[in-house]
Amino acid sequence: MMSCVQTVVSTDLGEVGVMILNCSTGESWYDTFDSGVEPQALLQISGDSGLYEITYTTEVGDVYEGSFMIE
Repeated sequence: MMSCVQTVVSTDLGEVGVMILNCSTGESWYDTFDSGVEPQALLQISGDSGLYEITYTTEVGDVYEGSFMIE
């Protein structure tokens, strides 16, 4: 079964890189999208249980980080 992480931005951040890491399994996923053209993106992940870290990097180098748990 696959799961998705949906990202929606409310302002044009230019090119945005999204990296998701499952800290429990070591799996990682990466994608980029142009937030000026499409303000939302879907990134498929495995959905396996574990702690996930997510990092967004904007075109100008701003970095936003967070985490979530799938049980």
